[in-house]
Amino acid sequence: MLNLVESRRYWFILLVQTLVFFITPFAREHRPLFFLFLFGLFGILVAAILTIWEARLPRLLAIGSAVAVLATGLMASPSLRFEDPTVLWLSACTVSYALFILIAIVSIGADVLFRERVTLDCILGSICVYMFLGIFFAFVFGLFALLLPGSFNYGGEGGSPWAVTLNGLLYFSYSTLTTTGYGDITPARPFVRSVAVFESIAGTLYIALMITRLVSLHAADRGAGGLDAAAHRGAAIPEMRRRRRLL
Repeated sequence: MLNLVESRRYWFILLVQTLVFFITPFAREHRPLFFLFLFGLFGILVAAILTIWEARLPRLLAIGSAVAVLATGLMASPSLRFEDPTVLWLSACTVSYALFILIAIVSIGADVLFRERVTLDCILGSICVYMFLGIFFAFVFGLFALLLPGSFNYGGEGGSPWAVTLNGLLYFSYSTLTTTGYGDITPARPFVRSVAVFESIAGTLYIALMITRLVSLHAADRGAGGLDAAAHRGAAIPEMRRRRRLL
């Protein structure tokens, strides 16, 4: 039986991830949704930090990278460009956010993989890691698009130059992670193609390994429960025989 007692609250991270995922396509056209989108990105930072708070080193690394994300994100905003090119601050923000997501992937993944039993929180945590994988590679591809012009072919607009939007990056990343590959956005540079192939392999292996781990934990938990029940029945038999002799 699935244990519903939770030791961590991965449901909130998953909720924020889903919110950001569905708001991103409309954030550029609607200002209220844009602010909600920014709030969602900030919520991912806060929720992930609170989740891994007990581990000191991941906590410090996550806080440091989160501060870098906020600082570089502010510097990249149009009102704070000063004399430096915006692409520099956008690249720094992209690297910082990718590092933060990588820390969250490692920390949450380790917690899920080394659980002793399957819980609802464990399943939600494994989904969070999968969602984080797509976000991580989206920022990696965003860095390529910023620093290496022509890294992607945007076939949906007649081969026009790749426009750096988070919506397009998430679309391409999750299409690659799930090995869907619609073909309207394709990597143009050899190294970018290699990273895309690596993401496909990582997504496939993660699903296979995580399902294997969860099934084995659930089977072991049920096996241990069956042994405990058998031991309880075995201990009850002598007691029943003693009562029959007394009667």
